[in-house]
Amino acid sequence: MRVMKDSGVEWIGIVPQEWEVEKARRFFIQRTSKGNETLILLSATQSRGMRPQEELESVVQVGENADLRQFRTIHKNDFVISLRSFQGGFEFSEFEGVCSPAYQVFFNSKPIDFGFYKLLFKSHSFITQINSLTIGIREGKNIKYETFANMQLPVPPLFEQQQIADYLDKKCGEIDALVTLQQQMIAELEAYKLSVISEAVMRGLNPDAPLKDSGIDWIGQIPQHWEIRNLSKIIWLRSRLGWRGLKAEEYVESGYPFLSAFNIVDNKLVWDDLNFINKERYDESPEIKLSVGDVLIVKDGAGIGKCAIVDSLPFGESTVNSSLGVITPSQELDSTFLYYFLLSDSFQRMVLYLKNGMGVPHLTQTNMRSVNIQTPPLAEQQEIASYLDHKCSDIDKLIELKRQKIEELGAYKRSLIFECVTGKRDVNQ
Repeated sequence: MRVMKDSGVEWIGIVPQEWEVEKARRFFIQRTSKGNETLILLSATQSRGMRPQEELESVVQVGENADLRQFRTIHKNDFVISLRSFQGGFEFSEFEGVCSPAYQVFFNSKPIDFGFYKLLFKSHSFITQINSLTIGIREGKNIKYETFANMQLPVPPLFEQQQIADYLDKKCGEIDALVTLQQQMIAELEAYKLSVISEAVMRGLNPDAPLKDSGIDWIGQIPQHWEIRNLSKIIWLRSRLGWRGLKAEEYVESGYPFLSAFNIVDNKLVWDDLNFINKERYDESPEIKLSVGDVLIVKDGAGIGKCAIVDSLPFGESTVNSSLGVITPSQELDSTFLYYFLLSDSFQRMVLYLKNGMGVPHLTQTNMRSVNIQTPPLAEQQEIASYLDHKCSDIDKLIELKRQKIEELGAYKRSLIFECVTGKRDVNQ
């Protein structure tokens, strides 16, 4: 059994007797030069390190006339402190290039195993510690090289750094494979759930029911006793544009909840991270005051088509912002049946068409007037809705178990990395 000693550093704890604990400046130097022989612009990603910006879609592109010779130099095997390092740690570069002057670059002044320090600088304990030393600005914390340079780091012998990196590369690969498997199973359960919903709202619960041609290609055959109705004839859809210049500084600490697309998660309402408005603003738009049984749908942007049913109003009277449409069904249409219809493959195909056919997609009154819905008698709608409530609840429980497994694997991976990079786990045993 290896002999351990107190590192003298709280976040590191005990380390093997033969390990050193040194300030980062003993092993790393800041790079302040500009330009590079290879003028490839690199951007930081939390999962893939520094990557050529041309590979990335969700980053702010620099102007065509930007002089990359004035950008910060990055050489292969450099480490980078980015504006998101408070979340994901430091990034490693496998590329030659340049990066934003807002980034800070450093490199090793003594021999190290890059794999070991890649893992250390991305470990949860390291990120937590360096965040505690920085001043909070913007969305998070601006981590300066000087702060890192004065930080104590574990320094195993070089051969052991290599052993630890190889061990963790294998073990983390195995964990990542298990996570991928759980994600695939979630995708399969989500697809099954969609098929169950679509089958029930399109064909009903009786597989032996006589069918007839609906006369609409994307609906196909429906039970003989069902009708085809234009959706706009049996719902009241409305929304509010602009709120007469409502600004974020007008939000109040308590008042009337002001729901947005962010409050719809997994097609359910989440009453967290709410904004509130005062009574005067709330009363400006009485048509979008919410009632139990209303259905909300995201009508603009990337989340278009997400929906949720208002099954309760835990804060009392509430309203929505302009990203949401409010749908109130007529007495001929059960609100839960309508909700499942909006989740069905048939309706979502129409939403997908809008997404693909427009720069910024919108669901409008005109869009909804073009939608037809198959409608069973009201009692049958309610029976289908009840069946889907129970069936989807069972599927959601299975999905939640898979998500919990992913969280457990993530926690195990973080613990494993910490134990190895601080020497508490002997990778040779």
